[in-house]
Amino acid sequence: MVKESERAAAREDNALLAALPVRERNEAHRSSELYALDFGATVLHANTPSAFAFFPIRGAISLVRRLTTGPTVEVGVVGREGMVGIDIVMGAVTQLNDGIVQGEGSAWRMSAEHLLVRFHRRRELQRQLLRFTDAFITQVSQTAACNRAHDMEARLARWLLMMQDRVAAPQIRMTQQFLGQMLGARTASVNEAVQKLEAAGVIGHRRQEITILDREGLERMACECYGIVRRVYEQLLMN
Repeated sequence: MVKESERAAAREDNALLAALPVRERNEAHRSSELYALDFGATVLHANTPSAFAFFPIRGAISLVRRLTTGPTVEVGVVGREGMVGIDIVMGAVTQLNDGIVQGEGSAWRMSAEHLLVRFHRRRELQRQLLRFTDAFITQVSQTAACNRAHDMEARLARWLLMMQDRVAAPQIRMTQQFLGQMLGARTASVNEAVQKLEAAGVIGHRRQEITILDREGLERMACECYGIVRRVYEQLLMN
């Protein structure tokens, strides 16, 4: 029988690790170290092999693609529901994107060597990581479609909701210049979208911080992409 203390610890853990049998979860923790996720820090570097995987407990890491022509764009964001460093178990030679902390918090950091050993020996960890990868691919695909098809206010609302889901707080730190990079848009377009959401009363804005004031209203202003991706992750966490 699982003790209540063990259930409480699992609720505070990364969701992928919390879904493992207690013995496997403890084994994963012993092979990892608690790592502080500091806002703005780059924890993975593009075009290099990932030396570590990160299992966020609190906070969020954006995977950002930098183009040779200069612009950058966020391709996906990972929080407590997943892992950053999936290239390690997929056999990729290098990580394609930078991993940048967008919501400060903490994570379990596991070396690539330890992760590979456990991935090949522990079937449940393998199952959970593959299921997360499938959900993350959905997020990446939906983000690409969203950036092409939807207006800036809807995209901004989607992004803010996804970040709040992962940082578990109404305040989201950022600069509008960086937000433009995340959304693949000009700073002027982002400024206009922020002003419209603020005028609608769903967010408050001050220097380097946006506060979500009306979550339900923001959901109504977001495009369909937020709901699609959220349902995929809810199914991941339920099974």
